[in-house]
Amino acid sequence: LSINDVTIENWQQMQDEIASSYGKAIHVHVQRQGQEEQVFTINPQMREAKDIFGRTRKVAQIGVQPETEDLKDRLVIRRYNILGAVVHASGELLTITTRTLAALWEIVTGQRSAKEGVTGLIGIFFIVRHAITVGFSFVLYIMAVISASLAIFNLLPMIPLDGGHLALNFLEKMRRRTLSQRTEDLVTRFGLVLIIALAVFVFYVDFERIGLIDRIVGLFRS
Repeated sequence: LSINDVTIENWQQMQDEIASSYGKAIHVHVQRQGQEEQVFTINPQMREAKDIFGRTRKVAQIGVQPETEDLKDRLVIRRYNILGAVVHASGELLTITTRTLAALWEIVTGQRSAKEGVTGLIGIFFIVRHAITVGFSFVLYIMAVISASLAIFNLLPMIPLDGGHLALNFLEKMRRRTLSQRTEDLVTRFGLVLIIALAVFVFYVDFERIGLIDRIVGLFRS
């Protein structure tokens, strides 16, 4: 039924909720075949598993598995009328936004490794390729998640992102005067350096995930 008061509708959602616990205790509400609802407190175990990049990493698991290993059979398709679709999509967007912001906060505060929380074009390629094996509906969902994540990233208070321009406009309104051209140029250059550094870091993470970094290091060692 739910994990930590989050309603579970499919297997993927359950996996995501368990994985996001990072081994911390979770509260699971279960109801089997019309029986009375039960609540369990479970401590997920960190076990090694392969991700979509073929890389072995530790993920939180509670020892349950789906009835079928076929990804297509796990896909749940729900149909809504126009109003219902808008309401459901809005709720899903809110969930994605909340999780993205929470992940960013965990990265900033050191609760989550930056390497585990970011991905670039190469990572997106592997994610979409994995989604294709599930079905077209899942591909659309993944594209929506990527679009929402990019929109949130674009609102970060860094020049030249839109969020940076909004932050500057807000600052100027608070000061009731515009920034000097020199100050604005410095802020812009600093923001560009941050964006470039982030892009380099993301590409490095993607290359490391697919094993390219290890191969390059191996060439120099041999």
